[in-house]
Amino acid sequence: MELLASDDGKRTFVHLLLQGLGPEELSILAQQLVSPLPEVTESDSRFNSRIGVREYSNDERVALEIASLLQLFALRRRMLQDALSTSQVAEMMGVSRQTPHDRLKAGLLLGVLDNSVLKFPAWQFDAAGPNGVVQGLPEVLSTLKCSPFAKMSWLASPNDVFDGLKPIEVLKMGRTSEVLHEAQAVGVN
Repeated sequence: MELLASDDGKRTFVHLLLQGLGPEELSILAQQLVSPLPEVTESDSRFNSRIGVREYSNDERVALEIASLLQLFALRRRMLQDALSTSQVAEMMGVSRQTPHDRLKAGLLLGVLDNSVLKFPAWQFDAAGPNGVVQGLPEVLSTLKCSPFAKMSWLASPNDVFDGLKPIEVLKMGRTSEVLHEAQAVGVN
């Protein structure tokens, strides 16, 4: 993090991170930046110092918030890089362009809006599965109580509960009840 020691270094760092963000992503980032961060109260500071938590200046907190947002956008791009468009899904399944939208609305498919274009993660499709998707996926999608992006992230990320396998991989093994059980805790506070 030596790069961030100077103002020029900070500007260069932010410029490098912003490259590759689309207009929609930049708009979301801008909205987040105008939202005020919660103030740290005196009580918070005393508690933090007692337990050895480092205090961050407001500038440091803003920089961390920006870095976190940029990392989330990078994750989003990685997760959607091999996703299929509505036309591709319709052609692959031999259905009309409206069918993927209808199945998305019915909770039978997972789709994420990306720069105003609906994208469907390719890993959810299975030519041998019911309606062309992995067995048990619709049940898991309805059980997950979170945004479509969070559903995609959970399904496609290694999970210690499944010995490092991704929940979608476990579903493909036919272990639907295990995935459903874990999905019940997602999005629950």
